[in-house]
Amino acid sequence: MPIDGLRQLKEATSRLNIDLVALVAETALWANPSVHSWLLAQHPTAAYFPQTRRFRAGSGEVRGIFTATERLDDNTYANHAIRQAIGAPRGQILNYHACHIWPQSCYDSSCHTVVANLVLLPSPLAALSDYYDQVLSALQYRAFELFSWCPPQQPEPHRPERYPHNWRAPEPWSTQVLRSLKARRLEYLEKISVGLSAIDVNQPDGQPDQPHSLFKLRGSLKGTDPDNYRDREPQP
Repeated sequence: MPIDGLRQLKEATSRLNIDLVALVAETALWANPSVHSWLLAQHPTAAYFPQTRRFRAGSGEVRGIFTATERLDDNTYANHAIRQAIGAPRGQILNYHACHIWPQSCYDSSCHTVVANLVLLPSPLAALSDYYDQVLSALQYRAFELFSWCPPQQPEPHRPERYPHNWRAPEPWSTQVLRSLKARRLEYLEKISVGLSAIDVNQPDGQPDQPHSLFKLRGSLKGTDPDNYRDREPQP
């Protein structure tokens, strides 16, 4: 009879009275709901980096290139999105992994970098979001509590049994977070290689720009002042 690691884990945690869901609740890092509200006001999907999704390695797709309308990512842009949305200085969040809350949503550009679909979990616990149903259902309900969001094709999650009450509070809305939100378009374009078609992240219809060189893209953004968009700030 094969030895199933998930079964062994469930039996061991039950025998030792260890609540893995409570551990996740205590240590998960969430963006502030105001971040999602701000992004939703900028783009109908609320994606931090619109038109970006994870590439499908088994279907011949290549990370880092563009299709007709989408940039193909691994988890780099999603990881960047949640860390910037939390507002911690670079290098100040250690031993945490970015996790998608809804399975397979990383392959959908309308969900891949949505802050309401992302959470940072301590590295030793991160795999639980993929393999442990109780953790996944608790994360989904908690995300819906905070952001009132779930993927368009998914029904609203139900409150699971033994739902934890020790969730860490979302990180605060701050000037640093707002600065990162306003600068995200420049950061996005800075990472586009010369010769690739640049997607205009401000286009809600998902249409790509004509091919540009990185030099031209940088030049078109000179003089852009994030403070010009102050009237779009949400109330924290």
